[in-house]
Amino acid sequence: PGASGALAALAMVAKAVAMVGAIIIIGYMGFCYTASKAIPFWHSPLHPALYIAYAFRGGIAVLLVIAAIVAADAGPWLLQFWVGVTAIVALFFALEIQGALASGDVAARWSVRDILAGRLALLFYGGTLVVGLVVPLVTLAASTVNSPAAMAVIGLASAAGDFFMKLATV
Repeated sequence: PGASGALAALAMVAKAVAMVGAIIIIGYMGFCYTASKAIPFWHSPLHPALYIAYAFRGGIAVLLVIAAIVAADAGPWLLQFWVGVTAIVALFFALEIQGALASGDVAARWSVRDILAGRLALLFYGGTLVVGLVVPLVTLAASTVNSPAAMAVIGLASAAGDFFMKLATV
């Protein structure tokens, strides 16, 4: 019993260290973009928080797909968590867009114009909004709780939408 208790404690410490390391790595990308003076749109103090929120959203998407594959009872909490994190991501992204528009920096405003009405608009509206937001929300509204097919669609569409957001902003 003593050895298994020590192993369990070691496993808990390893999990905690892994979580802290994952958050540091995820936030690092946001901090790198924020420090980049070459792209004014990235120069936002909100960028690291946005990347961390997107990482949580992506993690939930993976959990939804895994739950669908193994037919696990994820409970409504996982879908509710996805909705909450998605709302936070949408708020952070809207604030980042507003900040770029209000910054007075011509290049930052040009980046926003490219995303919303220029060469990146199809990626943003079609990929980020339709695939990554509308499809999951419509699927969620039209499905029963814990439907494996619905969880898989929500998870896959959410992850695809995150990819398109990063593609459009990078």
